[in-house]
Amino acid sequence: MAELKELRKFMNLTQKELAEKTGMNIRQIQKLEKGEIDVNNITAKNAQALSSALGCSVEEMLTLDLNIFTEDAKQSLKDGELDLRDLLRMDKYQKIKKLSKIGSFENTFYENYKWIPESLFDKLTPDELANLVDSFYDCYSAGKNAR
Repeated sequence: MAELKELRKFMNLTQKELAEKTGMNIRQIQKLEKGEIDVNNITAKNAQALSSALGCSVEEMLTLDLNIFTEDAKQSLKDGELDLRDLLRMDKYQKIKKLSKIGSFENTFYENYKWIPESLFDKLTPDELANLVDSFYDCYSAGKNAR
């Protein structure tokens, strides 16, 4: 889980800048970061403001693991070459790979993963997508063995 403070710093924002972007009081930002206010218990208006300012939903923020990103990825974000959406997709890809039975076989995994329609990527959970990758692999293997 990416804490608000980690995510804010990762995006190179100060508390003041985040407060200005969200229209929230800086004290609210500080309380959220300290855990004095639970992110799950904020108003819909503030959740939407945070979502807009950070470029991700509160749910995505809570599930994002910033530790998986290399220094190069972090620098690319700071340089504007990547945005948070790109990092969220990278995070989801890593989760799918971890959940897939073929995830440890990089090339085999990717050759099956690439068949997932783009329109499904945001609609399905990492677990569902991992099952889809594994199903593609099973279908290919069954067809290959049937020859």
